[in-house]
Amino acid sequence: MRRGSWPGPDIKFGSSGALLIYNEWCRYGGNIYNDYPVSDIGDLYPGAVVAKVGRTTGTKFGTVNPASLVVWGQGAPTFEIGIIGIEGDTFAQVGDSGGCVFENQDGTYKAAGLLIGKNYGGVITYATPLRLLLQTTGDFEWAHEGNGQIPPIIDSHIHLFTREHLPHLAGLTPENTLYDENSIPEYLSGIPPSKLSDFKGFVFIETDRRYTIPSDEAISKNDTVALKKAWEWPLQEFEFVYGLSKTDPHGKYVLGIVPWAPMNLGTLAMERFYELLGVEGELGVERKRMLKGFRYKVQDKPSGTIGEVRFRESMGWAWKKGLVVEIGVDTRSGGLWQLEEAAKAVQEVVKDSKGVGGLGAFVVSQFTYSYTHSNNDTAAANF
Repeated sequence: MRRGSWPGPDIKFGSSGALLIYNEWCRYGGNIYNDYPVSDIGDLYPGAVVAKVGRTTGTKFGTVNPASLVVWGQGAPTFEIGIIGIEGDTFAQVGDSGGCVFENQDGTYKAAGLLIGKNYGGVITYATPLRLLLQTTGDFEWAHEGNGQIPPIIDSHIHLFTREHLPHLAGLTPENTLYDENSIPEYLSGIPPSKLSDFKGFVFIETDRRYTIPSDEAISKNDTVALKKAWEWPLQEFEFVYGLSKTDPHGKYVLGIVPWAPMNLGTLAMERFYELLGVEGELGVERKRMLKGFRYKVQDKPSGTIGEVRFRESMGWAWKKGLVVEIGVDTRSGGLWQLEEAAKAVQEVVKDSKGVGGLGAFVVSQFTYSYTHSNNDTAAANF
């Protein structure tokens, strides 16, 4: 399936103001799985033989369990289907979330679900039925051209870091499966050689680098020493990825960079951070070309963060520069307020900017933790 140029489900406002949502369920090779075209929706019925493609474990096979899981949180239920790996093999691990689950009907593969997590024991993997997701998201289209050729693929959400960067990543701990180097060669190794010609490149998304909040005085007086110290690691991350695009043997695959930005601190802080990225002036032309937008995650922030005037002003500032504004939410762990605030903020920024040209785009990306947050070990044992 086709999506826009950002991770999904993407939320974009059409000219009519309606929400247009695009999803891409196959990470590599367009609508192709195991050299078979995928152009239909399947079902996760009990006993179905399924396969999945994930970032961590690649291709794995399993069977759909008769039991399902319903978790109530923030007044709304989620509905997932249990899958068990074949012959005791683990169907998915941390980092596979978001991978497509394919139903195999006599050699015909159908997109049937999306991986959402697993129980603490790791025996049961949970997937959300694709039909249920499409009922919620609305319109979609299959990613194929009129001539039947698969369009060039751009992966719109990847992370890169070396082992030296690990202590400066706020979201990773040594116990995490992903606590290791993420390099371009390691990333490319997950693409089948026969599909590499279809792969155009990727957009790097910030990796939750550690930072501190500078004083209002440092921001107002443009104290670059204090600002560089507070934002050292997000700035270093941009430098690192931009450097890869120029010096790495595989640098041609770096098509864009979306760093963190201090959207919670208002437009003046945004301007200061923008200046420190070195994207202005003649010397900054290439750097500016690589800068595609900014991301700020709110799943660990208090309710009301996105609704603050300074946050909305920062969104508008970046949007009017023609950049993408990405807000990371986690409604499963943090509550629906994040999505509700994000949607309202986007609407208000758009409403206040009528007649302004050269605008960017908004993306609200949904995060989920890799483990289902409920005490289901006993239930899992009875599956």
